[in-house]
Amino acid sequence: MIKISCILPINKDFKYLNQSIGSILNQTYQNFELIILLNTDNHRIYQKILKFKNKDNRIRVFKKFKGNLSELLNYGISKARGEYIARQDSDDISDKKRFELQLKWFQEKSKHHKVKILCGTNGHLINSTGVKIGNIKFLKFSHSEIKKGLTFSNCFVHSSVMINYKFL
Repeated sequence: MIKISCILPINKDFKYLNQSIGSILNQTYQNFELIILLNTDNHRIYQKILKFKNKDNRIRVFKKFKGNLSELLNYGISKARGEYIARQDSDDISDKKRFELQLKWFQEKSKHHKVKILCGTNGHLINSTGVKIGNIKFLKFSHSEIKKGLTFSNCFVHSSVMINYKFL
């Protein structure tokens, strides 16, 4: 059974697409599927995606040309077969241990958290050559800070989130 379904929507951003997809396919934890949602009819992007798909059977590609990002992500969730849902954007690069560490967090027993629903990570801003140029500033670190922060805004880096599917 697939443990993680990673959902990657693609609209127009394809400058970093190779690095984004590569960062998922090269995860140290390998029991996942990569659901690529094409929200564009750009033939060049589709051909690029097919090259990845032909090399790795964990990739599933769906075309959906209507709807906003929320609708597209919900469509991707409906296609997911994993116990956990991970997010990735086409211009983001994940650390190679992302899935391994997030899954470990979900599976660790905790006396403070009987149910673990969502896990997010820190993020860095990088330039086109991969050099770190800054940090994402709005992150909360403690459980109480996150709970308080969610009252007013999103305090997660969207494309770093992993969610326990049974709570969706």
